[in-house]
Amino acid sequence: MATSNGFSTIEPLSKGQDPLRWLQRFDAYAGWHEFTNDKKKLALLALMGSEMYGLLADAVLPDIPANKTFDELTLLLKAQLQPRRLAIAERYEFNKTRQSSSESVSDFVR
Repeated sequence: MATSNGFSTIEPLSKGQDPLRWLQRFDAYAGWHEFTNDKKKLALLALMGSEMYGLLADAVLPDIPANKTFDELTLLLKAQLQPRRLAIAERYEFNKTRQSSSESVSDFVR
């Protein structure tokens, strides 16, 4: 999407999106525009959208996101948006799998 200043942009990160994939796209965008690390941080904060900025701002309280490095911000963002899996819940899901009558053993094992 091109804007009036000649720069293209990407859509804001939203809660339903995979943060890792969005950050990969953002890295490509920043590389294309040859951003320095400081400009990369500012572009991240500007392009992430208000909902995600609020989430990130809450995570760094009492500080503000602009005082953090780009790497610190991406680590915080990933930690906030990637749910942690509980081993017991995963084990329960695994143990409740059953082979259907029409399914071969090799298909079930896969």
